[in-house]
Amino acid sequence: MDVKRALFLIFLFTFVTGCAALQNQGGSGGADSQDFEETKEMVIDVLKTEDGQAALEEILTEEDFQESVLMEQEFVQDTVQTTLTSDDGQQYFQEVMQQPEFQQNIASSMQQENEDILKRLMKDPEYQDMMMEVLQDPEMQQEHVQLLKSQTFREEMQTAIEEAFDNPNFQQQLSDLIEQQQQEGGGGSQDDSSGGGSQEEGNQDDSGNGGSDSGGGGN
Repeated sequence: MDVKRALFLIFLFTFVTGCAALQNQGGSGGADSQDFEETKEMVIDVLKTEDGQAALEEILTEEDFQESVLMEQEFVQDTVQTTLTSDDGQQYFQEVMQQPEFQQNIASSMQQENEDILKRLMKDPEYQDMMMEVLQDPEMQQEHVQLLKSQTFREEMQTAIEEAFDNPNFQQQLSDLIEQQQQEGGGGSQDDSSGGGSQEEGNQDDSGNGGSDSGGGGN
């Protein structure tokens, strides 16, 4: 560890202990609060520098620090649980959960896990039976019918179809499928034509043989 990183660690330790002292005092003095804000801004500026980030990264990767974090895991869990169950904490997280950006990040981070869970459930016989019961429920079927008839669903389907046709991969697959169908249809027509030609040749041969037989009879 070089001198700059050592100084940063000393500074960070001093800041943390200073914050703890201010919290114990209850923030009674306005001067103390001002000093705290100035120190906080200073630490933020230091963390934005390359030396500060490198020192912080080194701290986080040290085994002693990771072990100390694991030892304090129960304390962290209790702190988080207390925060979540408090009235202010619940209100805060309700507001956060309603933010579109937060919802998108949560959905993206859990997408793969949700897909894996769904795949496992689809292979579970008990889950399959439950899904069949739900789908066969008259009320559920009626809701599906109403959904299919709704203007919103039709617009969504139209948009999905248009997007699919605009997709180059879908266009290539559709073109290959059409070409394959044309080849199969053309091959059948050619086979029929060749079969008909062979039959006509066979009839001509039979006629020729018949004429020869007649000539032989005249002899």
